[in-house]
Parts: sequence; C-alpha cells; structure tokens
Amino acid sequence: MKKHVFENGCTLVYEQSSQKTPITAIYAYVRVGSINENGHNRGASHFIEHMCFKGTNKINGPKELFSSFDKIGAVFNAFTEKDHTCFYLQCGDKYNEHCFNTLSDMILNSVFKKKEYDMETPIVLEEMIRSLDDPDTNLFNEVDRFLYSGSPYSEPVDDIEYHKTKHPYKYADTMDYYKHYYQPQNIVVSVVSNDSFEKIKQIFVKTFFAKTKNRNIPTRIPLFNVPVSNNANNANINYKILEKKGMKSQHLCIAFRTCPHSNADRFALNILSQIVGGSMSSRMRMLLREQNGLTYEYDCFTDYNRVGGEFTIYAVLYPTKLMHNGKKKGVLPLLMGLVAELVANGITKTELDTAKGNYRGKLLLQQQNISNTAEYNGVQCTIYYDEPIVPYRQHYDAFYRDLTVREVNTVIAKYFSNANMHISIIGEHGS
Repeated sequence: MKKHVFENGCTLVYEQSSQKTPITAIYAYVRVGSINENGHNRGASHFIEHMCFKGTNKINGPKELFSSFDKIGAVFNAFTEKDHTCFYLQCGDKYNEHCFNTLSDMILNSVFKKKEYDMETPIVLEEMIRSLDDPDTNLFNEVDRFLYSGSPYSEPVDDIEYHKTKHPYKYADTMDYYKHYYQPQNIVVSVVSNDSFEKIKQIFVKTFFAKTKNRNIPTRIPLFNVPVSNNANNANINYKILEKKGMKSQHLCIAFRTCPHSNADRFALNILSQIVGGSMSSRMRMLLREQNGLTYEYDCFTDYNRVGGEFTIYAVLYPTKLMHNGKKKGVLPLLMGLVAELVANGITKTELDTAKGNYRGKLLLQQQNISNTAEYNGVQCTIYYDEPIVPYRQHYDAFYRDLTVREVNTVIAKYFSNANMHISIIGEHGS
C-alpha cells in the first residue's frame, strides 16, 4: 500500500489489486458528515451528496453524468455517514482516466443549479419518509441518542424532522457549507487497481483532485461534548419502548456504550461480538434458536467513532415471545441472562479460538472483493488518520491473532454495566 499527499493536501492511497480481473475500485472520501452540522442546517451533508450528481460546468446535468458511466458498465454511487461522505465506483482499468476526471469534477465543481436544487428537495424527503417506515432506523436512532448523548453523534445523518418546512436549509447556506468542506485538503481517494501506482498518480495529477486549489476558507471543526461513560454500579437500566403501527414482529436491541475508535479495546470487543452473535456457533444462535426455537433473525455487532462506541445485541421476534415462551423464558430475559453469564464467568479458550478462526476466515473472503480493500484503506486514512496504517491483509495478525481470554474478559467487565446499557424495543404495541 502506498500513499501520496499532493501540494493542495488531497491524499491518494493506493494498493495493487490481488485479482487478475482488470477492474479498479475507487472510493473518494470527504471529511464531512452530520457531526459538522448545527441546528440551522441539519441534513445538509446528505443533501449535498445528492447535489453532486447534478452536473458541473463541464458536465451538462445528471443525464450526461450517468450516461458517461452507464456506457462503460461502471458501478457508481455515494453515501453519507456521521463523520464522512463517500463517492465510490468500480470500472474497467482502461476507463480509469475518464472515471477519475469525472469523479473529481463532480465532487469539487458541482454547480448546484437552483432548479435542480429545488427539484431534489422532495426526492430527499421521500428517502426520509422511506427511512421513517423502517423500524430498525427508528430503533438504532434511539440507541444513538442514549449512547452518544451530549455529542453530535447522537443525531441522525438525516431525519424527517429536518424537512418539516419546504426548505429546511437555505440555498445560500448550503452552498456556503459545500465550499467550506468540499476542498482538496479534506479529501482522501482510495484506489485498488491492476494499474501501477505511478500510472494512477500520472492520471490523478491531471484531475481536479490534484489541480484544484483550496478555497481560502478554513475547514470548520465540529465541537464535541464527549458523552460521560459512567461504569459505576447503577441499578436502573435505561430503556425505550417505541410503537409503530402495522408491525407483525418486534425488534429488540440491547446496546452497551463502549470505547472510541482510538481505543485498542475495540479489537477484543469485535472478537466478543463474534462469540455472542456473529457466527453459526455463537451463543445467541445456540440459546435462542437451537435450544428454544425462538428467533430466526439475530445479530451482534460493534461500531466506533471519535467520541465513543457501541456493542449491540439485536433480535427480531414474535411479540408474544418477548418475555415468555410458554412456561419458559422469552427472548429478552434469555439475552439478559446471556449478558449476566458473560459478566460472571467470561468466555472460554475454545470460544476465543473459534471466534478468531472465524474472523480470520471472513477477512480472507472479504479481501477477494477489491472494493472492500479500497473502502478499508479509505476509512483508515479518513477516520483513523492519526494511527499508523495497517494493510487489510495484515489486519488479523496485527490486531487479533494474539488476543487472550483475559483481554476479552477485561472488556466485558469494563463495559457491561447497567450504567452503560440501553434497551430499545419497537413493535405494534410496544411491550
């Protein structure tokens, strides 16, 4: 893996493809997301992502943009997260020059025509209405409000509440926001290709990524009020019951506040998530499905950001099975018992070895897709840029191979407390 920072501050990260198929993956990250917003421009980051597809002075509108990618069979899209916005594509190696030129133009030179701006507003609103219909969006938004309370990570990336007025943020304010953050010094472009690093760099230097000068506007840094992580004994568990009409199932989430992405505890927590619910032989599968026949859909996952992190246990169930399963315990008491067992006795060496083998195998399989590698490298330089970059193929050996039972049990004791716990349930009649 190689890295080059151009004179204007734009960063190129490159890795030679491990595949012989002549395909290039490009992930362009802009360091801006909903955490950079305030009460007057909520949702602006997501809206700008949409507007970057509307044309530039060189690209005459969205049809010309999309046609230029359609005719070469490129995969092309974007997404907005709380701390970054990403534009990504896959194309044949021979189209790299065209794709880099077009991508750099649309990201840095979007013109935001007022007509297109007004037309896109109801499209974003429709997207938010669809999100409102998704029970998990509501569930996880509620979890974030608790886990990241006091920081901008507690707010959704976008929300129907931001769009109650016809124009939730003014056109001029959106343009100002775009100019502040969409600058070369704020962009990381991650590339995985069969083309050499030198060839990619030669193409790159001719694009707007390398040629554009930074606007004489300093990037606004969000102000963080770091949420308090109180691990003291607290008998009162925080919980929220949400009602959503028309649901036939209930969705349950038990989440624990953990550490920020700068904390090495995250590696032990990731392995623990495999033991709890991330594998075929996980505790959740054995307990809920194999021993009690309770639920088909379950998961356990982790996430981290600048101010904190989460360890989340999730299940979809019949509403009548939440507390009781006939004369036996239902899903919630069983999962609470699973947590209590972990706190009391920790994990076993056999569970750790199985989880590490499972994690290593999954990483190997993920490396078959060059998009995963491009995304990993881009995230490392965008979100974890204050840490040394460890190549994706070395990720397991660097962070997981030598993990011990004691280290995993230590993070259980550290984070699995009532004070750190939040339970959310969403369904037709709550509970």
